[in-house]
Amino acid sequence: LLLAGATASADEALAALGTPPDAGAAARDAARIAVDAAGPRGAGLLRAVAEADLVDVDPDTVRALTGEEHAALLARLAERHLLTRLPDGPGRYGLPSAVRGLFGPARHRVPFPRTGRGRARNILSATTAGARDLRAGGAHPDVDSLWVLERVGEAAAAVGDDRTEAEVLLQTAAVRLRRTDPEDPGPHPGADVALRVACRALFLADRLGDPALCGRAVLRVAEVTAAIRERDPLQAGGEPLFDRAVTLLAGLDDERHAHALRGRGRLRRRTGRLSAALLDLRAALGLYRALGHLPGSAASWREIGEVERARGRVCGAVAAYRGSLHALAAAGDPTAVRWARLDAGTVQVGEAPEPALAPLLARRTGGRAPEVEYSIRILSDLGDGPSWSAVAAVR
Repeated sequence: LLLAGATASADEALAALGTPPDAGAAARDAARIAVDAAGPRGAGLLRAVAEADLVDVDPDTVRALTGEEHAALLARLAERHLLTRLPDGPGRYGLPSAVRGLFGPARHRVPFPRTGRGRARNILSATTAGARDLRAGGAHPDVDSLWVLERVGEAAAAVGDDRTEAEVLLQTAAVRLRRTDPEDPGPHPGADVALRVACRALFLADRLGDPALCGRAVLRVAEVTAAIRERDPLQAGGEPLFDRAVTLLAGLDDERHAHALRGRGRLRRRTGRLSAALLDLRAALGLYRALGHLPGSAASWREIGEVERARGRVCGAVAAYRGSLHALAAAGDPTAVRWARLDAGTVQVGEAPEPALAPLLARRTGGRAPEVEYSIRILSDLGDGPSWSAVAAVR
């Protein structure tokens, strides 16, 4: 269809396409040929739509986006199959995935409610972008985001956009799981809802036939299942889910593959399979370090420390907790940075009374650095250096 709008005959289309190695490459090559044939104005409009991360557009949206009237150009691009006419209203178009892929990697796109008011669509777009910016800026990830995610998910479901709905559901499940208090031994409605949401995302991913998305959805289901099991020992374990996620994500998504390995390693540690847990955690650490993913490296080192403690290997545990603190210091955590300076011998202090350790840590970190505080406490308990090192680190 793309080449039919860009070439004069089937023979010319075949000659332009050549012999791509697979169907995906053929679609991308055809899209590139068709976009080139559409001319600079058409290509510029398609780029503007793709970079705006819109699921669909109409003449009013494009006018707001570019400041110009492009109704006729939209219709011509649709005739060339560079845009897809949508059934929910005249003059509304979607951007085919092969065309969108020409303008950079796919990102989470924002579907808008089906109302005739552009203002409502812009409000939802701005709110979603604001929630995303808050998360990227290191603010608390739950700030105002759950309501927005649920509305976006409903809008995606209403128009049958399975991919966007699945992406949003995976984020929703993560937020709901974070809002479940791990210290509360009672019922866990947040985790139960997160499990239902993650299972819905898995169903959509399977329907789309996307192995990477399926792997991410299986991983989310496994994480929620492991959280429920941790709160309620009578619940069934979730290691087969982590096994499946590890298999699906290998070679497709290194970061989430590392998450899956770390999750399985953590689960194996809790069930006493320490050697298998250590293999998973070291594999996850290798991936995180290759990616430069410092928080993941720190978490993997910390889990390795827990395994080494359980095996009675004090030296290995000390090395792992120190690795965790150094990774957090490299990520810019202020308390970990101070500890690293002390560890490197660039700070020297006198002794402080042992009872001062806990209150000083709690007061100086304000509860915002539990990983750092935990690792420093464990190192102190394991006898690594003077017991007052944590006090020096936070002064």
